[in-house]
Amino acid sequence: MKNAEYKRSRLITTERLLASVLVLIWVGLAFWLGGHVLAIRASLTFMVPLGMIWLPQLLARVDPRENRWGGDFTAPPSALGLRIVAWFVIVGVPLS
Repeated sequence: MKNAEYKRSRLITTERLLASVLVLIWVGLAFWLGGHVLAIRASLTFMVPLGMIWLPQLLARVDPRENRWGGDFTAPPSALGLRIVAWFVIVGVPLS
């Protein structure tokens, strides 16, 4: 049991580090190409997707919609879904 938890923890840590390094590369490339302004814009662009990879369980529980009618119309997003969307943004935005 502990071995399975260790492997899962190691995979999550690897994913977090890979995403952070990729974002640092994009921000560094933005600084090299456009200076401070583009680097700041790139950092702000990747802040939310990086947070979605680092804290997916926390962000999956956040519901900014106000439930005025008392009914639940949509299911909350899963942590895996948030991580997938974050990877699409981190990889797809700079390449587009």
